[in-house]
Amino acid sequence: MQNTDLLGNPIFLKKVALFEKALQREIERYKDSVFYESLLYALSNGKRLRPILVLLCSELLNVPKKEPFSAAIMVELIHTVSLVHDDMIDKDVERRGMQSYHMKYGEEQALLLADFVLSLVLELSLRYSDTEIPTMTSRTVRRMSEGQLLEIKLRDKDKINWNDYFKIIDSKTASLFELSSRTGAILTTEDPYYIDAASEYGRNLGLVYQIYDDLRDWSKKEYVQKLDVDDIGNFLKGKIQYHMELSRNALKSLPESQARELLERFLNVIVKV
Repeated sequence: MQNTDLLGNPIFLKKVALFEKALQREIERYKDSVFYESLLYALSNGKRLRPILVLLCSELLNVPKKEPFSAAIMVELIHTVSLVHDDMIDKDVERRGMQSYHMKYGEEQALLLADFVLSLVLELSLRYSDTEIPTMTSRTVRRMSEGQLLEIKLRDKDKINWNDYFKIIDSKTASLFELSSRTGAILTTEDPYYIDAASEYGRNLGLVYQIYDDLRDWSKKEYVQKLDVDDIGNFLKGKIQYHMELSRNALKSLPESQARELLERFLNVIVKV
């Protein structure tokens, strides 16, 4: 494969296209719901990093033993509703070049969308009821909400330490990347060594993604500005390199495959997304 940009890779693009078709089929089941139109709006223009992570990890060792698209849709729905609430909490008026959900549909509907989406997530996770996926999913959603609340509670502090900052990004962002990679691995193997390696890869990938995003846009992120460290820029760059190395080392534990090659490229482009 000559293209070094993962997001332009034909295999990656094909998986995105397959995911979009599966997502459309799933959401069409709720076309009579009062949430249908606004859910399509919330889901539009996403980069689909997390669902593609599910699909790639489900092919790390073999073809998946169960269809992976339900899990991929599940993580994208969780991510989407978290963004809806983030925008409402942060009073952001725009998302992905469009009006944020709460600005277009109102805060009441933004709150209720979470209830509706979580019912879909529950149903999707139960399609894998013979695995640990439903339990992992519930734990991840819990951790994400705890991370969001911790960020809110720290707003009144003049400074926050690295441990608090790490708890926020590990819970809010990295936990869903970890769920994505671990879920995918569970669908292709029962070997705990490989499952844990994929999980470690995803978690550290998520940390890299969030730290880079905070570094790139730190002037707009209050909790990053309050980070009580010397030379925030170089400090965060060092953390990016550290977690990239942990993620690479986890990948090295997995057999060589086309899927692993694409996951390696994830690390090379995640800081450009």
